[in-house]
Amino acid sequence: MAVIGTFGQFTTARLGIYASQASLSVTGNNIANINTKGYTRQRMDLVSLYSTGQGKYANIFNTNVGYGVLTRGATQLRDPYLDIRYRNENSKLAANDEKLNSLYQIGNILDEVGKGQGGFGVIEAQFGKLMEALEDENTNIGSEEYDKLVRSAASVLTTYFNKAADDLADIKDNKVNELKESLSDVNKLLTEIRDLNAQIRTQNIYGDKALELKDARNLALDKLSGYMNIEVTYSMERIDQFSEVEKLTVTIADSKGPDGKPIKLVDGIFGGQITMPGRMPNLNPNYDPKNPANGGKYMLADGTTTSDWDAAVAEDPADPTKSNGYFNFDEKNPTEAESRYLMRVEPLIDQRGRKMEDKGTASGKSEEIALGDTTFCGNYTNPDGTVHATTALGSLQAIREMLTREGEYSSKDDIARDANANIKRGIPYYERALDNLAKEFAKVFNEMNQISLDVVYDMTKAPVTKDGGPILDADGNALTIDWDVITEEVENSKGEKVMVFKQQPTEEEAAMIDAVRAHAAKQPGYGFYDGGVLLSNRGDNNDPTGITAANISISDAWGNHTVRLLNTREKSEVKEDGTEVSHTTRRDNIVDMIAEFTKKRDFIAKDVQGDAHATLPVFHGSFQEVFTAISGVLGDDAQATEGKAENYALSTLDLENSRQSISGVDLNDEATNMMQFSKSYSAACRLLTTIDSMLDTLINGTAR
Repeated sequence: MAVIGTFGQFTTARLGIYASQASLSVTGNNIANINTKGYTRQRMDLVSLYSTGQGKYANIFNTNVGYGVLTRGATQLRDPYLDIRYRNENSKLAANDEKLNSLYQIGNILDEVGKGQGGFGVIEAQFGKLMEALEDENTNIGSEEYDKLVRSAASVLTTYFNKAADDLADIKDNKVNELKESLSDVNKLLTEIRDLNAQIRTQNIYGDKALELKDARNLALDKLSGYMNIEVTYSMERIDQFSEVEKLTVTIADSKGPDGKPIKLVDGIFGGQITMPGRMPNLNPNYDPKNPANGGKYMLADGTTTSDWDAAVAEDPADPTKSNGYFNFDEKNPTEAESRYLMRVEPLIDQRGRKMEDKGTASGKSEEIALGDTTFCGNYTNPDGTVHATTALGSLQAIREMLTREGEYSSKDDIARDANANIKRGIPYYERALDNLAKEFAKVFNEMNQISLDVVYDMTKAPVTKDGGPILDADGNALTIDWDVITEEVENSKGEKVMVFKQQPTEEEAAMIDAVRAHAAKQPGYGFYDGGVLLSNRGDNNDPTGITAANISISDAWGNHTVRLLNTREKSEVKEDGTEVSHTTRRDNIVDMIAEFTKKRDFIAKDVQGDAHATLPVFHGSFQEVFTAISGVLGDDAQATEGKAENYALSTLDLENSRQSISGVDLNDEATNMMQFSKSYSAACRLLTTIDSMLDTLINGTAR
């Protein structure tokens, strides 16, 4: 084909004008959106209009020239690889920021530096004040006033324990609410992404690239990556035999459903929702999708199995008060229901509520997941026999770990779900650590203030008064008292069996115990004995079992002066006439109590968490040292988390800067483009006038 036809040159100029004008429009749009959040810089794609055809009588002297320029439309300048890296780092940053925020809140409770006097925190200082009160008691044996001072100091200490436990419980409640709010935000984002997918798909069918809708979708994906680690993939969806459009799919990164494929959150125009049900089915430990003979995903109460979610969480038809195979989260079982906070991906549906057809994991069936634990859709087993774990990362996982992780107090089941559970410390860890300290403190001083009752009383006979008469109730009626009814045998810290008053008596039994304490005759040499439980699990009883930081209290007996501090547990000297030499000046037991404050001891996880995996002591030291150690663990964890958060913040910022260098609008670049396209526009216009002048000369000039 020869040089372009005479009038065809007008088309070349016209196309040049149009291309420059369109490019200027894109440049103007970029400048207008320089402050629009999520906007991606656009570029007008230009292609040369050229034909390779040859004329019938073409020869070697023909010169082929193009026909001008065409605009293919505006495209976005975006690097998908940078998007992937940014979202991965963003999920890690959000997780560490959330964890650091939680640790700071715990620190406001347990890190007591500067809260007390003389550089001590209030709890640590109160241990010292209690020891000082005992030292004053040691120099004033038998004084009611100093006994009250010790009781008052102990009461303040228990109050501090209670407040710390209550404050931790408040943080936990707030985190539960935060988790629910975060789930709501995640579900809104998933719905938004699904709806944007549907709009973009429609626009693409009609030939529109829908760039602004894609910007909104990318912004939603960036936000979603802060809540959980996601993987975004693009594929082509065939509309009919002649056309196809782009489809976006969002999955939980590094996850596997029962079929071994990633768990989908959004698949084109279909999207799911994440819920945190009030009940979850018990898993069938033998479930293997590759071996149906082992039964369904879930284990029912009667020992049978099923893969039907609804059947697994339904109430037992034989007894509605019992479960059919699930556990409720309000049962307060620390190993299961109290702090699991499992989550479940609901079936993927479109805007009209229709479920997906059978495509991979999105089969219209629920995909249940336990974020951070094993995949909850049947404990997916890898070919090598290991159980695949789904890690959500992001702030969702960080909140969940703060609600569930018990560190060294983790159970064997926790370790089986997550091999690193013993080094992940959330709110339950600090609750268990405080419980461990409170329980050990109460156990030591309760045991030191008691003597086995079979030593103090003649338990071979029914109790009588010192004069040998019957013991009377408040109305003056004789009480029938059976030692077997009001006493029980327990094991002390040395593993010895000792006889004590019943620790959980009925109201009638409690009245008998009080009468025995006040009036019953004692064995020779123990007339001084007025010891008993000092610290209980409630202020209105004398039960030392089940003591935690949240419930430790001064016992009812110590509070109403029925029980006092034993200055000694040694037997008094008994004279030949049966009288006892007073023990009021002995103080060996008080001295021993004081020594307990500096004595180093082991704090064992199993003492507060019966199924704990750890066999070595969690802490070793005195009471004050252990409390300091708890604060130290918190400080170390916060420091390490802060360091990681700073690193992820820097890397995220660096990646965002890299993204903006490509996708962001730069005024300098746009000003250069504006001048370039303005010149090309002027040149194209000049070309048009030049061609017009040439044709005028050709036509009008040759006509003469």
